[in-house]
Amino acid sequence: MARSRSDSALGLLAAVTVVLVVAVAVIVFRVLREERAAVRTPTTPVGTNPQEAEDRARATERVTLAVGANGPIPNYLQLFRHRAGRYPNSLDELLTRPADLEAGQTWNGPHVGSEDILRDPWGQRYHYRAPGIHNTGSYDLWSSGPDGVEDTADDIGNW
Repeated sequence: MARSRSDSALGLLAAVTVVLVVAVAVIVFRVLREERAAVRTPTTPVGTNPQEAEDRARATERVTLAVGANGPIPNYLQLFRHRAGRYPNSLDELLTRPADLEAGQTWNGPHVGSEDILRDPWGQRYHYRAPGIHNTGSYDLWSSGPDGVEDTADDIGNW
C-alpha cells in the first residue's frame, strides 16, 4: 500500500512536534535547576575549611554575646555608670580609677578583673565610644571582627 502525501506530512509533523516538546522540556528542566542552585546558600563559603567556618561562627557568637545588652562588658559599663554617675570615657576606666572623679565619688573598682575581658576572640581590644554615634543616649561597643580592621563588613557592634 502506497502512502499518500498527507500521511507523510502528518508523520513529519508528529515527529517535529515530539522533538519540540522534548527540547522545551530540556530547557525548562535546565532553567529550574539553575534557579534552585541560585537560591541555595552553601553552609560553608567556597574555598573555606568547614572547621574554620565553624570556629569563626562561634567566635562571632561570643562577640555578639559580649557586646549585647546582657553581656559582661555592658554590665560593667552600667555598674560604672551607677557608681560614678556617668559612662566611662574609655574602657581603661573599668580597670583603673579615673583621674577626674572627685574624692567623694564612688568608684569601687576595678570593675573588670582582667584586661583579657576587654579583648575579643581574635585578641583585639574591643572599641568603645561614649556617647555613641549609633547609640547617642549611651555608648557604642564593638569588635573589629576577624579581620581586625575597623569599619569593615565583619565588625560586630551593639547597634
